[in-house]
Amino acid sequence: MENLETKNEQQQDKVQEEEIQEEEKSNSFKDILKLLKPTKEFYVTPVIIYVNILVFLIMSIGGVSPFSPTAEALLNWGGNLKILTLNGDYWRLLSSVFVHGGILHLLFNAYALLHIGILLEPLLGNKKFLSSYICAGVMASIVSIAFNDNIVSVGASGAIFGMYGLFLAFILLKVLNMPSESMQSLRSSIFSFIGYNLVFGFTIDGIDNAAHIGGLVSGFFIGVAYAISIKKPNILKFVTIIIPVLVIGLVSFLPQVLGNKLGEFQSVMEEFGENEEKAVAMLQYDFRLDNKYLYKDELALLENEGMALWEKNLSLLESLDDMPEHLQTRIYLLKEYCELRKETIQIILKDGTGNIFGPHSTILENQKKINEIFEKLELLNQ
Repeated sequence: MENLETKNEQQQDKVQEEEIQEEEKSNSFKDILKLLKPTKEFYVTPVIIYVNILVFLIMSIGGVSPFSPTAEALLNWGGNLKILTLNGDYWRLLSSVFVHGGILHLLFNAYALLHIGILLEPLLGNKKFLSSYICAGVMASIVSIAFNDNIVSVGASGAIFGMYGLFLAFILLKVLNMPSESMQSLRSSIFSFIGYNLVFGFTIDGIDNAAHIGGLVSGFFIGVAYAISIKKPNILKFVTIIIPVLVIGLVSFLPQVLGNKLGEFQSVMEEFGENEEKAVAMLQYDFRLDNKYLYKDELALLENEGMALWEKNLSLLESLDDMPEHLQTRIYLLKEYCELRKETIQIILKDGTGNIFGPHSTILENQKKINEIFEKLELLNQ
C-alpha cells in the first residue's frame, strides 16, 4: 500500500513538474513577444526584426524554400555577389542584410538582434542605432565581397556583429555608467558571443565569417566614434553625419578600391564567345554531313579571318592578369583550346585540298583534346 502511495506521489510530482516547465516556456514566449512590442525608446529593433520576417514570408510565398533556399533564389531576392554588386548593383550591399538563408538562420539572427538591441538602442538612441545598424551591415557586405569572389552572401549577422562591436567599444572605453560587476558580466557575455560565433563560422562551411568580422570591426570603430562624441558633445552631430557619409563614399569608389577581376573575366569571356562562334562556324564539319570538304572561298575566309579570330581570343586571354587561382585554371585551358584550333586551321590550309579530316590524323587528335578541355571546363563550372 505504501509503495502504491509513493508511486502516486511520484507521478503527481512529475505531472506538476511538467506543468511548471510548460508554464515557464509559455511565460518565456510571452516575455519575448512583450519585448517585440515597439515603445518610444525601443522601436527600431522590433521593426527590423519584423521587416526580416516579412521578407522571409514573401520569399517563401514566392516559392523559395524556407529551409534550404538555393543560391540562385537568394541572389534573385537581393543576395550579395561580387560580380553583380561591383557591376552596379550596389543596392545588394543593403538588401542582402534583410534576406536570410532559411528559417533557422532568421530565428537565430532575430534572437541575437533582440538581445543586443534591448541593451543598445535605448542607450544610443533610435536614429543613431538605425544608422549604425545599416552602416555596419553595408560594411559587412563590402568586406564579404572583398574576400569572396563567388559566394552569395545574405543575412543580418554582419550588421548584428556590428552592434555587438559597437557595444564592446562602449564597454572598453567605459562609456556606460553601471557597477563594475555588471560591466564585467556584460563584457564576458559579449566576448563569449563573438568568440563562439567566429569559431563556429570557421569550422562550418557556408558561413560568411568575412561579413561577421567586417561588421564587428566597423561596428567597433563606430562605437569608438560615438564614445568620443559622448564625452565631447559638441562633435556629436558631426560624428552622426560623417559615419554614413564615409560609408556612402566608400561604396561610390568600391570598384576602384576592390577591383572586379571576376567582372573583368566575364566581360572578356563574352567577347571571347562571340569570336569563337564566328570562327567555329567557318569549320562546318559538325553540320555538313554530306560534304567533308571546304570550298576555296571558305578556305580563304578561314585563312584571312578564322586565324585572326583565334589570335584575338588569345590576346584577350593574355590581357587577364592577376586573376584568382580558380580563374587562372580556366584561362590556361582556354589558351590551350585556342592553340589547338589554330593548329587545326594551319593543317587544313597546308593540305590545300579543303579536306577537313584530310590525311592528317592530327586534326582528329586535336578534336579529341578539345573535347577533353571542354570536359575539364565543365567540371570547373560545377
